[in-house]
This record gives sequence, structure tokens and C-alpha cells, in this order.
Amino acid sequence: MDPIYFGPLKWAQIWKVLFIMFNFLFFFKKSIINKILFIYLLSTGFYIITPFFFVYMKEIFVQVTGLLFFPSIYFFIYSLTKKQDNYLSILTFISVFFIVSYVPFYLELLPQLGSSYNIKSLGISDEKTLSGLFQKAHPSSQVLAYSCVTLFYVSSKTKNKFIKFQLLFIIILGLFFQFKTFVRLGLFMSILGAYFFFIYRSNFARKVKVFIFLIVVLVISLPLVSESKLYDSYKQRLLGENKYSYSYTDSEVINFDKMSSGRLGIWKSSFNNLLLNDDPIEVLFGITEPELQKRNSTSIGLSVFSHNGIIDSLVTNGLIGLLLFIYFIITWAKTIFKRNKLYFKNSKEFKYIISVFLIFLFSILLQGGKIIYDGLFISISILMLFSNKIQHEH
Repeated sequence: MDPIYFGPLKWAQIWKVLFIMFNFLFFFKKSIINKILFIYLLSTGFYIITPFFFVYMKEIFVQVTGLLFFPSIYFFIYSLTKKQDNYLSILTFISVFFIVSYVPFYLELLPQLGSSYNIKSLGISDEKTLSGLFQKAHPSSQVLAYSCVTLFYVSSKTKNKFIKFQLLFIIILGLFFQFKTFVRLGLFMSILGAYFFFIYRSNFARKVKVFIFLIVVLVISLPLVSESKLYDSYKQRLLGENKYSYSYTDSEVINFDKMSSGRLGIWKSSFNNLLLNDDPIEVLFGITEPELQKRNSTSIGLSVFSHNGIIDSLVTNGLIGLLLFIYFIITWAKTIFKRNKLYFKNSKEFKYIISVFLIFLFSILLQGGKIIYDGLFISISILMLFSNKIQHEH
């Protein structure tokens, strides 16, 4: 489906700008600006301080709009919850909605709105892949990961066995759709998030139960998967075979750059391109994403960003931007553990909050990109840290 244009701008850009302006206009109050958010906004402000500002003015405006979407979501959700403080209901709704929204696309009742992963490169052409409501497969898979991990938390909070069964069915559905995106990152995010939610700071008996459950699932699922035609294609996908016209022999040592779909090469190229002109101003304030893509296109033949949030922050936003971004992550982590010690006492809420933080960090290190769709879950997890209702419950 082609994007809708209004003059030179896409509708996808226009509605985001209007949404951001609306929330900043009505909900930008000192009472809802915590230190975590303040540092994020400060690092975003530095994005426009670059020697390439007048070269890529329009592109920088689009980039900053994307970066401001996360705090805008934070203000919006705060405005909805400041009276009721009902985060569990919102988390349930958005998670179920995201997962169930894939059903009409999977059944081909609706055309997909974006580009799905091209598995013809894996040697099969008749298998359906999904991106659902989203423009690309990676954000699609990442949203499914946040949704599944969130429903693990929601399920643990309800005592109604029928509702638990329904939530388990939706989680399985979400994992199935995630499998159909053919994106490795989202699957690893789901595994990591679920692991920390069920295992982190739990007693030995619980760890044994989870371990036994995983063994049973593996014993049941591996024979089924190994007999499926998807086994070889997913094996190729995990090892990075075929997509770039190469494959491994039995004696060949696995090349981690190939396995990562060339990420190691992209990281190296991006870092080298920051130092291309030996210009301290560029190192200090960055070269912007459009310039990085241009230089990567010249150096490795791929017009791509860094696919690593840390490297991308350094290259596009400079050393100052990188330090602010790292400070944002450190402040976020310190706030989580500080408030856990004071209020949460290793509760389910704390385990969910730390799971969201860790899968965000995992996705940043292996993919990067802006906080847009996942901003819903990140915003709510941060708001939960300061929720009086949740703190009083513990």
C-alpha cells in the first residue's frame, strides 16, 4: 500500500506532528516531567545541533518528530490515567489489540499495510509472512514481543482461570504471528522478557517449575518443527544464510557478521564514517542519519542507519548526544532499582518494569531505531514507577 501524501508530506508524518503538538500543548506540566524524561528530551534537543542542519533540514525535522513521539505518548497516557491510575486495563487492551489485529491480515481478509520479510531469499516462496498494521517486519515483531511479555504479566495478576486461559490463547497466537514475521529479534525479545519476568529474583522452586515447563515445550515442539518445511528456512534465517547469496559448508566456522545480516559490518562502517573527515565538530555533534546513510551507501553499498542504538546515537547525534543517551538509560535503570527497594519489593510490577527495560535495551543494541510503537509499553512502565496506587498496594 502506497503512502498518502498531502503536498510534500506523508500523512504518517502529519498525524504524528499533530499528535505530538496536541500532547505537548495540553499535558506538558512540570508535575509529569521526571528526570528520565527530562534527559531524553535534552538529548533529543541536541539532535538539531549539527553541522549538517541546513543540508538536511527537512529530514532532521522528520527525525526529531519521531524522537518526540515517545514523550508525547507518555503525556497522553498520563492524561488518561492520572485519575484512575488503571495501567493494567490499558496494558491489557493495547496488547490484545496488537495481537488480534494480525488475524485479518493472516487470513488475507485485508492487505498488509507495509512490506513483510522477503523469504524468497530463504528458498521458499509459498509461505505467508506478516507485518500486519505496521510498515515493516521489525517493528511489527518488536510490538508483538512487548505485547506477549505484557500479557504474561496481566495473566499473573488475574485469579480467574477462564480469563487466564483466554490470555494464554492470545499469547500463543501472538508468538505464532511473531514466528510468521520471520524476524529473529522479536523472538529473542519475547524469550528474554519472559525469562526475566518468571525467573528474576524468584525462589528456587519457581525456577525449577519454569525450567521443567521449558523442557516439556521443547520436547513437544522440536520434533514438530524439525518435520516442517519451515525448519530449514528458519535455520537459514537464524544463521543468516542465502539472503546475501551465501551458505555454510559443514566444515565452515559460522561467520557472525553473516549471521547478524551484516550488522557487524554496518557497525564498523558507521563508526568509520563518523571519522571520515577527521572533523572534531562532526564527532562532537554528529552527522545526522541522512548523511550516515549516504556515507554507508558509498562505503558498503547499503543506504542504512547503524542498526545499533548506541552507535547510531554517537554517529548521528555526536559524542554529546551519546553521553546524554547513555545517561538516559542509566537514570532509567537507577530509578527502577531505587523505587523497587522503596516500594515494589520485587513484586510482579517490578519484574514487568525491568523486563520492559531489558528488552528495550536488547532491541537498541541489536537493531536501534526510534521509540514509536514500543513507546506505549515503555511509557506505561515508567508511569508505573511513580504510581501511588501501585506503591500503596506493596
